[in-house]
Amino acid sequence: MKKIFYLMSVVCLMMAASCEKPENGNNEKPQTEPPVVTVPEGVKTAGAELVLKAEGLVEGAEFYLKSGEEKITLDGAKVSASGATVKLPYCLGEYTLFVKQEGVEVEIGKITIAVTGVVLPENAVSAGDEITIAGNGFASDALIFINGIESVTAVEAAGVKVTVPEGVVEGGNSVSVKQAGTEQEFDGKLKVASEVTAEKKNRTSINITYGGDPFFSISAVYRDGEPVEMTSDFLGTSSTTQITKSGNTYEFSGDVNWSFTVENGRVEKFIYEGSELPWTYNSDGQLTEFYTDNEYLYKLDYEDGNCVSFGSLYENPDMLVTNPYEIDFGTVWGALMYVDGNCDILYSAILFGWVGNPSKRYPSVNVDEGDRLPYVYKFDNDGYATSMAVEGFMEVVCEYEK
Repeated sequence: MKKIFYLMSVVCLMMAASCEKPENGNNEKPQTEPPVVTVPEGVKTAGAELVLKAEGLVEGAEFYLKSGEEKITLDGAKVSASGATVKLPYCLGEYTLFVKQEGVEVEIGKITIAVTGVVLPENAVSAGDEITIAGNGFASDALIFINGIESVTAVEAAGVKVTVPEGVVEGGNSVSVKQAGTEQEFDGKLKVASEVTAEKKNRTSINITYGGDPFFSISAVYRDGEPVEMTSDFLGTSSTTQITKSGNTYEFSGDVNWSFTVENGRVEKFIYEGSELPWTYNSDGQLTEFYTDNEYLYKLDYEDGNCVSFGSLYENPDMLVTNPYEIDFGTVWGALMYVDGNCDILYSAILFGWVGNPSKRYPSVNVDEGDRLPYVYKFDNDGYATSMAVEGFMEVVCEYEK
């Protein structure tokens, strides 16, 4: 009898256990594991698509960003077996990315959104100039601020065109973008030139004498403001080169043939005997590397914005170059001893003002075998240096169209 009672008790307990409710107190199925989503490294471009690798996402998963109390929903997420693709907004800054599915919110990670690939103009500009700031992620209503001043802006595929506003200061100016109620300050500064009174004039010749005797000269003939012929003479050996222009490319035909493509007032492409060879500039827009044939790369060194490759010193702080069309006199003199072949190629670009910005100061002293030789200058009424000389040693003389 006791055995029967014991068996009945066990059966009742089993029946009771089978009737118990789930621990969550309802009849819903247990929740699935939360998704695992990976955010790719690096700053993300505003307005771009972001591809997320993930496991466990379901159709209808919602993605959004949070920053403080702000919540930005990322509409139109495309979910696949391997992850998801979402479209980023044009807001800028650091956010936390979340996903929500089946009632569960999961924090994915931090994400920084910015305008990326920003390139500011290298050359100094002036108020009223129209410049292009390259970059990716500009919104259609993006506003550019230079030195805190709102500028006239037109957004294009490769960046923005901006009119430099009045009120910028000489030297470096901060540049920032405001869009979607957010702001980003760009790395680097926009260089603004000091007020320049000189107007651009065509240089017709550069003549160099050494010990009072002719050493090197190069001259040009212009037609309608463009060079059409160039003649050079090195220690009595003369050559003439014809120049033809197509678009912004100049073809030089003579004893040596080459072409320059000139953009932003300087050689950006040099082709010699069918080979394209780089001419390179630093952040101050000064020539640092160049070729005159396909054999050898020449390099120029700068300190504090001044070329120090040829024994020139820049000791006089008052001798600032305020004329952007000036030549670099220290380079003009020293490069003759430096370039082994086809010096006409470099000097043609110097003659026509296509070698970027000069040193920030005029060189004041030349060091020659321990001697300190002071440079003496002459200037015309337009602010151009017409000559640099060391008495009894050498002289560089420039002439211009009247």
